[in-house]
Amino acid sequence: MKKFIAAAAGLALVGMASTAMAEVTFGGSARARAILKEAYTDGGSITKLDSRVRLKVNAKAKGGAFAKARIRMADGMWDGGQGATGNAADDKNIYVDYGYIGVPMGPVVVSAGRQIAAFSKWFAWDGRKDRIKAVYKNAGTTVALFYDKNAELTDEGNTTATWPVTFTGGVMGTASATTTITGYQSNDWTSDNDMNGYGIVVAQKFGDWKAKAIAVYGQDETPASNNSIVGSLNVTGKAGPVSLAAEVSFKDFENANDTQMGGYVQAGTQFGAVSAAVIAGATMDGFMADNDFGTHMIGNGNNSPIAFAQQIGNPGGDAYFGVLALGFSPAANLALNAYLTYAALDNYANLIEISGGGVYTISDGAALTFAAGAVIPSDEGGLNGYDDTAIGAYMKLEVKY
Repeated sequence: MKKFIAAAAGLALVGMASTAMAEVTFGGSARARAILKEAYTDGGSITKLDSRVRLKVNAKAKGGAFAKARIRMADGMWDGGQGATGNAADDKNIYVDYGYIGVPMGPVVVSAGRQIAAFSKWFAWDGRKDRIKAVYKNAGTTVALFYDKNAELTDEGNTTATWPVTFTGGVMGTASATTTITGYQSNDWTSDNDMNGYGIVVAQKFGDWKAKAIAVYGQDETPASNNSIVGSLNVTGKAGPVSLAAEVSFKDFENANDTQMGGYVQAGTQFGAVSAAVIAGATMDGFMADNDFGTHMIGNGNNSPIAFAQQIGNPGGDAYFGVLALGFSPAANLALNAYLTYAALDNYANLIEISGGGVYTISDGAALTFAAGAVIPSDEGGLNGYDDTAIGAYMKLEVKY
């Protein structure tokens, strides 16, 4: 349940009066998890517990301008208070993972700050960007233009610095370099040796269908000079009782020999309490799908703590995958799922996943999520040199408010 705080006019402090009306709402979620992993790397067993509390703060001025933030607290593995769940001296005990302001200007909303960057679960989802964005919307069309600051030299007073450039995720893909920069001007966001992004998103509805596209130019002013262009086209819709989805994406880095490509198609339907879907896709030349796309154990590493492969793709070449996904809701408060997944990775292994899980709603706002499964590598050396069957299971108790 969201809580509301209203700040009204009428306060006069030191001769100052306010007539503005503001509304602040709070929400969020909290969770605790138990996780078991067997034979994920060297045949050993890992069991652990973790938890976190997240608080959302949404503030809205009378004229429509707003500010949004999310605070994360005690976010980490249980370790007796040594790490993220420890005392307030630990810098991960409490932090803000996004915070930004927004101002409507007619049909356009301009926002600035540490923002959520999301396009699709396949290409880029649940990222964070230091971003300025302008979004135009009407009944069926959305157009967004944005600028991202991806890296900035801020070590004031130095004339020589070791510059480790590591940028992963978001809508820019992955690029890395380590080099030394001399004679830079620090604390100047327009100077050289920075990394910037310039992008556009266009979305259009056509009845039951929706198409959206993104293109981003990545400017790398460091000595690595690994400029990039990335993009994706996503289409979703319905053909009778069948829900369809498809996406094709590319990532082209200046210092890479080949343009990374990837895509998938999906078709699904529902028969009363039973649902079924098939997914098939491929990645080429090192393309990696976002870690929000996948199943319990192959991909989806941002959400599933038992993911054997954090992302779908092959950093060393090509990959092909297919998924059969089944769902069953025997009761209003219980939803079950199962996955049969096959993935073939060049120069690594072929993987077969058999997994299942579900969500049991305990009460309004409280749910128990559970999953278990196994990944069976081929006998061609396995993944990362290991060929044992990996077994994973977890339970999550979550409260949303």
